[in-house]
Amino acid sequence: MVQARIDFLEKGHFEPLANAVIATAQRFSGKQPLVLDVGAGTGYYLNALQEQVSVSAAVALDISKYALRRSARLLPDALCLVCDVWRPLPVAGESVDLLLNIFAPRNVPEFARVCRDEGVALVVTPLPHHLREIAEPAGLLDIRPGKDIEVAASMADFFDVVDNVRVEFTMALSPVDVSNVATMGPAGHHNLPGDVDPLPHSADTTAAFSVQVFRRRPRTRD
Repeated sequence: MVQARIDFLEKGHFEPLANAVIATAQRFSGKQPLVLDVGAGTGYYLNALQEQVSVSAAVALDISKYALRRSARLLPDALCLVCDVWRPLPVAGESVDLLLNIFAPRNVPEFARVCRDEGVALVVTPLPHHLREIAEPAGLLDIRPGKDIEVAASMADFFDVVDNVRVEFTMALSPVDVSNVATMGPAGHHNLPGDVDPLPHSADTTAAFSVQVFRRRPRTRD
């Protein structure tokens, strides 16, 4: 599953999304932010960000030690830590300028604790028609309509919505790419090697995402 993700991302298929994340971060995060990537996976997006944005420090968290081994190689200047997002994050309170949460679970109270006042959380989720051309044969999990609305509601106790950018593009996927898509995400836990046999040999496939920006509401001080 991790190797499938590495192989797919190295082909550049999600580069337009990475570019959108970088552009959004540049608009909202300020100069030399301290960046926390919660659910960093193999470090692809954090690495892309660091290539374009000067950061004061970078921390990558993920529950997969195998993914973080890749992150550590890709991000020699970042602190890469194995972490369950549902537990307290190993980060000081009010220290984070920019929090990335890309296709990962959201522990909103912990996000609120670690983000400084006016800090930014950038959350990326797929839209319902993401990968629609191959979703059924690949056995991909359904994406509920209104996911971005649910995300905004979950963040509302601590964060204000600043922006919501839709990112859509078409990918030309080879047979190997289609197989990697089928096994690199949550559905990969359920797909056995034989399950990829019905996949299309190639496909022009839709990629569609919501890039939501939230700003940490200032705390009430006693």
